[in-house]
Amino acid sequence: AIEEARKEPASSNKVPRDYAEGDLAENTANVYESAAAKEVLDTVAFRLNIPIHRCLTTKSTENTLKYLFYHMKCGIFVMIREGKLRIFAPFVNSDYRNSWGGRLKLEGDDDLDSYYAQKAGLYRKEHVEKDRSKWWANGNIICNELCKPKDKNRMQYWGDHFLAPLRDMLGEACRERNIPDCE
Repeated sequence: AIEEARKEPASSNKVPRDYAEGDLAENTANVYESAAAKEVLDTVAFRLNIPIHRCLTTKSTENTLKYLFYHMKCGIFVMIREGKLRIFAPFVNSDYRNSWGGRLKLEGDDDLDSYYAQKAGLYRKEHVEKDRSKWWANGNIICNELCKPKDKNRMQYWGDHFLAPLRDMLGEACRERNIPDCE
């Protein structure tokens, strides 16, 4: 399916111009057209043109997806071709085990029960996974909370509130901006 999507022709309209090119306004509603944004956009363009980012292969994509699955627990495979979002595929390793859980230490006596007893009453009730090898990192935050015990048979690893807006944002970016082919 991925190889087919890579070859699929686009039906999207071309973006009429590149942003932050030509005359840049100071009083514009579009932040990408302001002079202040040009330095950021130039830096992003520079980083995207570093050779390692330009030599993506099927194998490098596969290696990245395996790394995310086995070492990060989850990820989202995104493919953009001809300015159109072709693939948006979230995935999760429900059997994930980390390699660093044994090295984590909590404040105090390092006991989970006493740590969460101290938090009780200050925050909402949490459904914490006690096995530290099942904890995962997400955006530099250590995550250890699972669904409520009564919902174990209906486990939603991603939840309902994140994926649709993210997919819509990428689709809108493809419609409104000149996004190069990428995975």
